[in-house]
Amino acid sequence: MANPGLPPTQEKRAVRYKFSLNHRHHQLPSPVDSVKQAQRLRPRFTAEEDALLIELKEGQGLPWERISKRFPGRTVGSLQVHYSTKLKDRTAVRKRRQ
Repeated sequence: MANPGLPPTQEKRAVRYKFSLNHRHHQLPSPVDSVKQAQRLRPRFTAEEDALLIELKEGQGLPWERISKRFPGRTVGSLQVHYSTKLKDRTAVRKRRQ
């Protein structure tokens, strides 16, 4: 498989590059697969957890570290994201309506 027009070092690189593209284990998983897998691993928040999270954060004003101790299996980050994206805006709307 010698290429008469390429010097030996460039010929080796070309062959190595072509070889690595044909191996399936070098391909990255699609982003969709990664998202689906992550969704399966995380349990959904229940209505009771939502109510407790709102009470601990807004009612008692506890820091996230203390709140996370009341939610085994949930990280501080997952609680913060859930609260700020799903709960914080809903509670503000409820307060304005009252």
